[in-house]
Amino acid sequence: MSRIKTLLDFNIAATQALIDLAKKRPGLSLTVAYVVLVFVFRGVDFLRLLRNGPSGELGDFLAGVFTPVALGWLIGGYFLQREELRAQREELGLQREELARTGDALQEQTAIERERRENERQKERPRFTLEKEGQAQNDLIFGLRNDGGGNAHNVKMNYGPVIGEQKMIIENLMRPGHKISFTIPIDKPYHAYSCEVLFFTENKIPNFQEWEIDLSGRDSSFPIILEKKRAE
Repeated sequence: MSRIKTLLDFNIAATQALIDLAKKRPGLSLTVAYVVLVFVFRGVDFLRLLRNGPSGELGDFLAGVFTPVALGWLIGGYFLQREELRAQREELGLQREELARTGDALQEQTAIERERRENERQKERPRFTLEKEGQAQNDLIFGLRNDGGGNAHNVKMNYGPVIGEQKMIIENLMRPGHKISFTIPIDKPYHAYSCEVLFFTENKIPNFQEWEIDLSGRDSSFPIILEKKRAE
């Protein structure tokens, strides 16, 4: 019984090995099966030709046996190569998609970094704001303040009626938070005043801002200050 069990175990192991081989290498498995079948059914003829010694018939027999094998491997190689090329094309397509995604991500990061640098640059540059500070009898008091993050050099401010005589105030340096105060009379026959400021940044870049002051109304919004030209 033990011998029969051993033989059964061997047959099962051999069968499983053949199945695994067929799954991993079907071409080799088919070739082996084909050769085995040929020699099972034509083995007698092959042995007879071997006993007769080398001859043309033996060569023809072997050629007839292995020609289909060579043809099968040739066809199999063609299909295998085609499958490999298809896999390579798919891999190249995936690589192109990955490169495209990487390029988009880099462009997005570049845009974010450019915007961040621009915001930092704007914070470090001078920028003026004009606002009403109060009123003294017939004069309105205005303040021009550097609300930016950088120093303003060679500041020249002109203010006065849109049509009329302008006054000038010059400051060599206005640091952040520094302010210039000036007055505009409200008992004059002018309803529109302008305020212009020309200055240079730390990098000696010229810049210009302009406001218009509307004195025509007398409501709660009086006076109306409109910025016409912003700092760049």
